[in-house]
Amino acid sequence: MTTINYKETVPTPHLKTEVWDDRKLYRLLYDSITIAVVVLTDEKGNILRWNKGAENTFGYSQEEVLGCSFSILIEGSFGKPSFLDLVACCETNSDNSKEGSFVLECKHSSGQFFPAEVVISKLEPTGLYAIKMLDISERTAYQNELKRKTRELEMFLYRSAHDLNAPFSSAQGLIDLIKGESSLVNIRLLMGKLEKTINCAKVLAEGLEKASLVNERGRNPEIIDFSMLIGTVLEGLRTLRGTKEIEFQIKEEGSYEFVSNPDLIFAVLRNVIQNAIQFSLPVEKAHKPFVDIRVSKREIGIEITVRDNGKGIKGENIDRIFDMYFKEETREPCEANGLGLYIVKRIIECLNGNIYVQSSPGVGTNFQIQIPNIPIK
Repeated sequence: MTTINYKETVPTPHLKTEVWDDRKLYRLLYDSITIAVVVLTDEKGNILRWNKGAENTFGYSQEEVLGCSFSILIEGSFGKPSFLDLVACCETNSDNSKEGSFVLECKHSSGQFFPAEVVISKLEPTGLYAIKMLDISERTAYQNELKRKTRELEMFLYRSAHDLNAPFSSAQGLIDLIKGESSLVNIRLLMGKLEKTINCAKVLAEGLEKASLVNERGRNPEIIDFSMLIGTVLEGLRTLRGTKEIEFQIKEEGSYEFVSNPDLIFAVLRNVIQNAIQFSLPVEKAHKPFVDIRVSKREIGIEITVRDNGKGIKGENIDRIFDMYFKEETREPCEANGLGLYIVKRIIECLNGNIYVQSSPGVGTNFQIQIPNIPIK
């Protein structure tokens, strides 16, 4: 082994100055790697060395795995592949100039599985194998989330175009009928239907506009004035059918300031409160509809609860209410576009918050929303 013409003085008075040779330097580097996994095996796949990265990734110490087959660390779709199969797979995936890599499902000492990218190199002329691995759980999760959002966007565009086309077609048909109608009474009836059709298109267009807010998480964070924000929301919703019959109870607790994007918080409040109004029950002797809105300001963020005594949500639909374009029957079909709660969930996720829902048919629904502060830079 050649000696590197490099000397390093160890700054500890008890240790002498020493010359580092290649072997010692490579071993130091090998043992110090804490992220990537590097495993040395013999030609049969029995583990000879095990670095810190392997210990951190698999949860085994070197003493626990020395002499064991590398196959104990992996699981295939049809069981544990042999070491020779892995070597052959790696050679198949490689070309003359690059090491071939492939993905394996690996097993942690706790029994949990995770994906890892693997490269196997033969160390000539020793006949030993160096196995280099990297846990790609985060990368895989990110790729899966990206695929999910891409499918969601495709569905969003398709459904939006389809749903917008319906009222436009109806409006055109009504306009053609009005043009050929001579009776003033019939014209007024057709105008009423046309107005209703336009309102349906307007509701959908407003939903699409709200959906565009989702990615504005960090834009213009401000101290939120909930009294003003809730007042503005209720003023905008007062024309909805049934709003005048509902008793709104508003309570704000806590002296902490809450900082976030006011447009996003407004969209969350408007959609949740609008949902409570749309699914309210009419006034009767034994029933007085209410919507209870509470805002609790805490040091780390806020908790908002919106509780009503309305129609409630069927048990089989609880897990579907946040899906895009999912709609339950309302008093007025055109009032709902199937985007409100989907937008709420996406905004809250974007703000690193959580939303929970409890509901019983005929009793009412309770939404609980938790959102942390956005730090002001």
